[in-house]
Amino acid sequence: MSEKEESPVQKFPHVLIVDDDKGVSRSLAAFLEDRDFEVKTAENAEIALHLMKDFRFHAAVIDLRLPGMSGDMIILKAHVLFPHIRFLVYTGSSAFQLSEELQQIGMTSEHVFIKPLSDLSIIADTLFNLADHYESI
Repeated sequence: MSEKEESPVQKFPHVLIVDDDKGVSRSLAAFLEDRDFEVKTAENAEIALHLMKDFRFHAAVIDLRLPGMSGDMIILKAHVLFPHIRFLVYTGSSAFQLSEELQQIGMTSEHVFIKPLSDLSIIADTLFNLADHYESI
């Protein structure tokens, strides 16, 4: 077995969390950082879009109800500016349905998580799966 096969390099995604609830944001960020993700946080669209311009993120976890621009609008705007970023929705709205626009950019029900989650590893696993597709850019 070659050295490369014996010790594969694990790639850890760079993730942006956008949530105005600092407790939720800190909790999810700490959970992901404990699993060696690189994490930044933002509490609104303006900060989020600025960070997306300055850092190369694999994915973003976006709350829907934010001050100013809503989470779904952030996703649509960011997708135009940064098409390589993949998005997850993490919302307290149990009635949320993906809009046709979000579906057109590749989002599915597998990208939507309802707060509170009892097991945040579901989000971590989904982020790893999204990062696997990041290699092509």
